[in-house]
Amino acid sequence: MVYKVRVRERAEVLRFKVLRRDWASESRLARLSGAIRLARSIQHPNLLPVLDLGQADGLTYLSCTFVRGMSLRQLIEVAGRMPASAVYLLARQLGAGLAEAHRLGLCHGGLKPEDVLIEPHGVVRLMDFGFTGPVELGADGAPAPGAAYLAPELIAGQDPGPATDVYGVGLLLFEMLTSQAAYHGTTPAEIRAEQTRPPVAPGTGLPQAFAPLVMRCLDAAPEKRFPSAADLLRALDQLSP
Repeated sequence: MVYKVRVRERAEVLRFKVLRRDWASESRLARLSGAIRLARSIQHPNLLPVLDLGQADGLTYLSCTFVRGMSLRQLIEVAGRMPASAVYLLARQLGAGLAEAHRLGLCHGGLKPEDVLIEPHGVVRLMDFGFTGPVELGADGAPAPGAAYLAPELIAGQDPGPATDVYGVGLLLFEMLTSQAAYHGTTPAEIRAEQTRPPVAPGTGLPQAFAPLVMRCLDAAPEKRFPSAADLLRALDQLSP
């Protein structure tokens, strides 16, 4: 559950997330804590600052700076298939934020449209680093929120790396350009089966300028994707959407 919270002592407004008890296992909290230690050192216009991770009354919470805007999920639902020029501008900001995170050794690991906030003046903010990791043993057949956004290596039980975030950007680009998710399964096992073949774009498909870049991002083999967000940014610079 996410709340908008006012801190009376400081007249400050925060984004306050309370984690589900069934999610907050020891291994997940250790991974999240490590990600937040790195995230606190990042000062970048495309990343949402994290302030605190703590516990109170048996609940685990995360607080961040509050900014106004809509999630990428909301934007896709309102706009539908987005113009390539608009997608390009959003993609460059996504890449810039992730490139800075990768430079400091931090990976998001599970990019979803809900993790991207777009402010009224068009600035993209990435949030919720460290929430996604390897699929835990025995959990690949259980329905999971966000299963359609798991990279193949996470489903295989591996840790995320920069190429995992490149895969996540590919999923977001596909969805922005087509208004449809690349994959539609609800369990890691279903998504694993779908990932054995490239996603099929509906209607007229992906714009010609974007298609090779998106397909490379979505390669099932991490070593065949762009190695990092910085490499993806360089490829975006060569596009003419």
